[in-house]
This record gives sequence, structure tokens and C-alpha cells, in this order.
Amino acid sequence: MSRDVLVFSAGWALVHSLWQCTLIALGMRIALAAVPARAAAARYWLCCAGLALMLASAAATAITTARGAPAALRAASAAAEARAAAAVPAAPRPPRLERAAPLAALRPAAVALGGARAAWDDAARGVERWFPALVTLWALGAALFSARLWGGWLLVRRLVRVGVAPPPATLVATLERLRRRIGVSRPVRLLMSARVHVPTVIGWLRPVVLLPVSALTGLTPRQLELLILHELAHVRRHDHLVAVLQAVAEAALFHHPAAWWASGRIREAREHCCDDLVTSLEGVRDYVDALASMEAVRIRRPALALAADGASLLGRVRRLVDARAPRPSSAPRLAAGGVLLAAAALLFLPGGGRAAVDAGAQAPAHPRPARAGAPGCAPASPASTLCPALVEAAEGALSARAAGGVVLVQDVRTGAVLVNSAAGAAATETEAPGSVWKLVLATLWWDQGLGDDGVRCTPEIRVGGQTIRTVSPSGPRAAGVHEMLVVSCNTSAVRMALGLRERLGPAGLARELSRIGFPVAAPGAAAGGRDDAFWAGAAAPATSPRRPDVALGDGDAAGWAALGLGNRSVRVTPLHLSRFVQSIGNGGVMLAPTLDASVAAAPPDGRRVMTAETAARLRSAMLDVVRRGTAAKAARALGGSAWRLGGKTGTLAHPGRREDGWFAGLAFDAVGAPRYSVVVYLPEAGNGGGEPARLAANLTTRLAALP
Repeated sequence: MSRDVLVFSAGWALVHSLWQCTLIALGMRIALAAVPARAAAARYWLCCAGLALMLASAAATAITTARGAPAALRAASAAAEARAAAAVPAAPRPPRLERAAPLAALRPAAVALGGARAAWDDAARGVERWFPALVTLWALGAALFSARLWGGWLLVRRLVRVGVAPPPATLVATLERLRRRIGVSRPVRLLMSARVHVPTVIGWLRPVVLLPVSALTGLTPRQLELLILHELAHVRRHDHLVAVLQAVAEAALFHHPAAWWASGRIREAREHCCDDLVTSLEGVRDYVDALASMEAVRIRRPALALAADGASLLGRVRRLVDARAPRPSSAPRLAAGGVLLAAAALLFLPGGGRAAVDAGAQAPAHPRPARAGAPGCAPASPASTLCPALVEAAEGALSARAAGGVVLVQDVRTGAVLVNSAAGAAATETEAPGSVWKLVLATLWWDQGLGDDGVRCTPEIRVGGQTIRTVSPSGPRAAGVHEMLVVSCNTSAVRMALGLRERLGPAGLARELSRIGFPVAAPGAAAGGRDDAFWAGAAAPATSPRRPDVALGDGDAAGWAALGLGNRSVRVTPLHLSRFVQSIGNGGVMLAPTLDASVAAAPPDGRRVMTAETAARLRSAMLDVVRRGTAAKAARALGGSAWRLGGKTGTLAHPGRREDGWFAGLAFDAVGAPRYSVVVYLPEAGNGGGEPARLAANLTTRLAALP
């Protein structure tokens, strides 16, 4: 490519980028206004797509104009020669009136169009005369920003070599534990640094987390752990690679304010995504305290280093603690933003624009919203939420078993029931939940603000003249409520039940159980009545589930120990258990289950049955149950799916026959958001972490294929 062609194409790319980037930024702004602030992942990828589209539109314009540059340059040269020839006086010639066009042949529209085209050509040639200077200035600016990028890279490399020291062994162990917990497969180095004041991650292929020396005294171990988790979130999301590509786009588009605005929104959304990942695992309160403590030691850092103090701290904290869920009418703004972004892509990418527009015109103006089950999951009835393909898979698995079972799948955001299948057992009848009941214990414990003191997992405990043993492989090493759920420690659960007796008493516990969806019958009242208010919508089945039956007795230690184990003192229906797990996935807000598609399309407001922090802690423990706990075998059944499964297992022993198995869990989508509750009850299936958990994992892979 000649120098003239290069200058010509680059010049027009710069000129057109002025309005192209502005149009794309306007579309981004409209689309961001339509996307909720809590949808950080969607906002992040929208901003990344906007910045990439700005760069792509400039590059496409340069390529398109380069293809037509030779003809344009020849035309400009011919015009210059004509102007030069016109400057030389010529000998007068007699007019040749006979060659003039008749007046009737002149069309005003054609004359006006030709004049406008000539005016545009003159203006374009006037602009093109400035292209050498314009392209030179842009090249100088791009070189300066590239040098800045190179300097930042050198400074980042220096940070990992100068002023660093090995960290204490306890911090290395903490990093490794958090790395495994968050799912980072690559090794991550940990170094103490005198040159940074907040935890910082550097590198993509070989990431390094730098901890400030002052952190050992300026931050508590809990705060430091949360900030390290934030940095590992950057590693898991490959944010450093995106940051490098983002810096390259900034250097190329440094001349346009819209590019800097889009880049700033990317940084803001990136921090929000990592904040969400941390709070989904650890809750909001402690993390906000950690951010506030970190603010006192903020300093500037290189552009290629990612730290937990990025973006506006006040905005991040306000976003985390604001529990309101606004529901703006976003359809008009989102449609306008999509139209503008599509127009920018179609008009400015080389070729295919007209074909794409024509093809788009054939699409329906108002496509029907996708519903669960498509493709291959078309509803048997437009009024039903049941997904036939999933129902068929569940019923096929249950019919293959002599003892049958129950499978329930529910959308955590709407309450819609996708699967309600039973064979040889009934979802409406009560059963002892076994260790699944430990989720209820943990909910009450954390909602009361109780800590891990006294929640020890020992091989056995003696209560009320009986000895209760645990089958946890971790034995006395497991401590705390989180680990109690992961390894399903019986002795920890008994200690928690006794602790709740001391704190709440029978009346207080009955009140708290009713609050979270397990009403306790009053003393002397008949048990086993029907819960007629359970279903929502006209499509509810005729048979309501039985009410849960929780026997508190007179408060003796043995009865409360049985309550902690979820066996003879507790009986619940799989439907009530599914509704409870749905509330965990919905941030603590319980929705009435429904089979009515119209109700699911606009679900009524639910009721909060637990704090959002408790729900987040439960979700974290449920994920660890499948990752490394009693349901670890189910992880293999997920195969290569990007979705994850979290849950709690339960096993019920019966004299003379095999145990019954429970699995109550949540299916998490590819971005880590809980989407569906999955409850499986299989009589005579053995351990809940075996066949029930594997069936739940198989259903999760099918759920991953739904829209």
C-alpha cells in the first residue's frame, strides 16, 4: 500500500470516527439506561462490545476507503490538472449553440442532485488536503499513548521484581484455599510489596497478587481475605487480558471522548462484576467494611494493574447495600439502543450492509419472548409452565426405578414449576428431609447473627442419654456452619439445634420456622392438614401439599437433637423444600410456586424469608457441597457444561431396606447466577450424594440448553 493510499484511508477513518463513535456511544448510553445496575455482567459485556465496535467501525472505514483510494486519488489528480489548465488562457472559439441541450430536457431534480454532489466533492477534496497533517498528528498522539502503555508495562514488571518479599505461610495457604474455592485452575503467586498500598493483581498467563506490607497491620485477616478474593475474581474472569486490549483501543481512539467514556464504564462494570462474585460467596456486610478500610490507603497505580480499589468506592458501596430492585420500563430505550448499535455496525462495516438490512426487514417486528423449553421444549399447553422435554427426562429416570421418586424443578426468579414429576411417591406428601434440613438450621443460625463459636464437628456427642455420631470424613477438623453443610456433620447440627433452643425456645423456633415457610402446628392441633394457599394461579393442581410437620415436643434435649438431624422430628413435602431452595436462589425472597404461565410472566411480589447475606452464604456452602463435599461425585456428571450445581444431600436410614436419598440444590448459569431450584427425592437410592445428586446434575445440563 502506497503512502498516499495509507494517508487517504486513515484520514477518512479519523473523520468518520467523529460521528461513528458518537452514535455508538449514544446507543450504549441508551442501552445502559435500560439494563439494571445490578446486572453487572450484562453491562460489562455491553460496554466492551461498544468499545470494540468503535474500533471496528474505524478499521472497517479505513479498509473500505483504501479499496476505493486509487480511483479517488486519480480523480483528484485529474481535477488538479484541469484547474491548472483552466488557469492558462485559451484562444477564443465560436460558440456551438447547436450542441446545447434543449431547455425542455433539463430536469430540476437532476440539476439539484448534481449540484449537491459537486458541492460534496469540493468539500471532500477540501478536507482531504488536510489529511497529511491530520494523520501525522494522530500518529504522534497514538505513539505517545503507546509509549505510555509500554511504560506502564515496564512499571508493572518492575513491581513484581523490586521491593517484594515472600509472604507468610498462612497467607499462601489462604490464597490457595480461595483459589480452589473460586475455581481458578492456574497457579497464582503471592508476594508482599512495599510499592503498593492495596492488594493488586498483575499478569494474565502467570498472575501475581501483590499484598502491601502495611496490610498485615492496617487490615484485619477477614478484610484481607475478602480483598484477595476480589483479586482472584479478576484472574478468574481474565480481566488483565481485557485490560490490555482495552488500553490498545484507548491508544488508537485517544482523539475521541466517547472512547474514553466507554473505557471508563468498562472499568466500573469490571469492578462491579468482581464485587458481585465476592458478595455471592461471602455476603455484603464484611466486604463493604473491607472496602471502607481499604479506602484509607488508596494510591494511584499503573493502568495495567488491577486492584480492589478501582472505580468509585461510594458508588460501589451504594450499589452493594441498596437492596431495592427497580423495574424500569426498559423496552423502548433498549430497542432504541439496539437499533443505533445495529445501524452503526451495518452502515460502517464493509459490504453486506444492504443485505443485512433487507434480511432484517423480513424478521417479525415483535418476536415472541422466548420461554423455558425452546427448542424442543414447546409447552404442551400455552397456559402451563411445565417443560415437556424436562418432564419426559425426569419421568424416564423415575420410571426406571422400582421405588420411584420425586423430581421438582422451579425457576427461582418467577416461581414457575418446570418439572413436577412423581412415581411411587408423592410430592404432596411429607417425608423426613434428613440432612437437607441442615440448610434450615443454617438459615435460622445466620439470620440470628450467630457465629461459628461452638459449632464443632466431633466424632460423637452424647445428648439426652443417647450417643449421636457423625459420618463426616473430616471428623473434628471441620468447624463452623459452612463446613457443617459441606461435610454434613451431624454433631455440629445437634450443637446448633441445642443452641437455637437456648436462644429462641420452642415458641420462638416455631415462629422462625413459620417465617421461612415451614409452619409448625400449635400444640394439640391435628397435624397433616393441607396447605391450600401453597400454589399461585388458576393452573394449580386440585391436590394441595400437606403442611410440614415439625414436632418440637416439650423442649427436651433428645427431641431437639432429633430436630437437628431432620429425621423423626421433622417431616416436609418435596414441594415445600423446593420453595425454600427457590428463596435461597432468589436472594432470600420466597415466591409461591405456580404452574400458571400468566402468573410466571408477571409474578407477584414475594416475601423475604431470610436476609440476602444469609442466602449468599447458603449458596456458597451449597456450591462447596458439590465441589468438595458430600455431593462431589455429582460434579463429574456435569461434564463440560459451563453451568454449575450447588446443593445439600440427605440420607435416611430404614431398618431392613436401603436408605432414602435426597438432593436439594440450585442450578447456576455460566455467569454464576442461580437460575433453577432442583429437588430430587429417591426412596431406596442410598446416599443422597450418589444417585439423587447425579440425577440433579443431569437435569442441570439439560437446563443449560434452555434460553
